[in-house]
Amino acid sequence: MNNLKPGTTYAAVLGRVLAHHRERAGMEQRDLASKLGLGQSAWSRIERGETVINVEQLRLVADALGLTASQLMQEAEEASEALAARDVQIQTSKTVKKGNDAIALIGLAALTALVVGAIAKK
Repeated sequence: MNNLKPGTTYAAVLGRVLAHHRERAGMEQRDLASKLGLGQSAWSRIERGETVINVEQLRLVADALGLTASQLMQEAEEASEALAARDVQIQTSKTVKKGNDAIALIGLAALTALVVGAIAKK
């Protein structure tokens, strides 16, 4: 157990990028959710990385935020690389085990700080 490292999923990384841009645009979760035909709780799960966003949804969200899907993906990629450099494991949603929830929370906290910091530098 001593060698456990904090971890998160790529979906959570992208979710934090989306949340950051939504907040920066002054939008509520329900605003973006309605553009996708989703409820606020479904959008919240996307932002938390509990649900994976599909490419069509990503395109609609990017348009609503005045960005491109490739910009959002690039920011998620940069955040993932920054996390990996800090020894945070980035996993696919399918490899995350339910028993690692505490470790995932540590990774999510680190992720939030890194995403906000990286985007603020732009």
